[in-house]
Amino acid sequence: MVAALIADPPRELIYTLQSTDGELGVYGLPLGGGAKPVLALKCLAGASNCSAHEHLFLAP
Repeated sequence: MVAALIADPPRELIYTLQSTDGELGVYGLPLGGGAKPVLALKCLAGASNCSAHEHLFLAP
């Protein structure tokens, strides 16, 4: 289940934040069937320590 969905039309990207484990997914537009993220970042707190509103990411 997605906790947040943000569209960024100028960059042709959509960002999703998973409510279960806090994973941040980046998808290219246009989305096709069975779309996979072009980049996925895990919350560094881990799924068991992740709060519903606070997540920690380090971008590559």
